[in-house]
Amino acid sequence: PAWVQSLGRVAIAIGIISFLMGVSDIANAVQECGTQFPLSVYMGGVKVALIAPIYSIMVYVVVTLVDLVRRPRISEIV
Repeated sequence: PAWVQSLGRVAIAIGIISFLMGVSDIANAVQECGTQFPLSVYMGGVKVALIAPIYSIMVYVVVTLVDLVRRPRISEIV
């Protein structure tokens, strides 16, 4: 069905929005503290922010595979 592909696109959009919100939270936390942090602290925050996009891409791949399997195929008429 057509809604399956739309579901995958919505999953990716939500993942990207979640990532951007996570990066924004990281920037706000660093700005509020005002001190210098080691790079490992920043990378830890980015790693956590990447969780939503990774899972949304996995959902998109699964939805795309389901769509490919369920798509009707034209059979040859002999």
